Amino acid sequence: IGFVSIVLASFFLLRFRRDERWKKYYRSSLFLSVIIMLAFLGFIASIVTEFPFIGLMQRIFILLVLIWLVITSRRIQTTNSS
Repeated sequence: IGFVSIVLASFFLLRFRRDERWKKYYRSSLFLSVIIMLAFLGFIASIVTEFPFIGLMQRIFILLVLIWLVITSRRIQTTNSS
């Protein structure tokens, strides 16, 4: 549930593209959202196919999510401070 929720959250934040302060962030957020979704699907596929590096796939997914969280939190900080 947690992994699916974070994938959905990354796409829900894309609706802020109409806000002037978030327009510059839209493209990078869209790119990261798609990459996160692909990594999640790759992780699920590795479970189904019993790929020997399931843990690696999971860590790649988590790393991408952490990158997205850091970038988004920094954007929120700069938006709120201006």
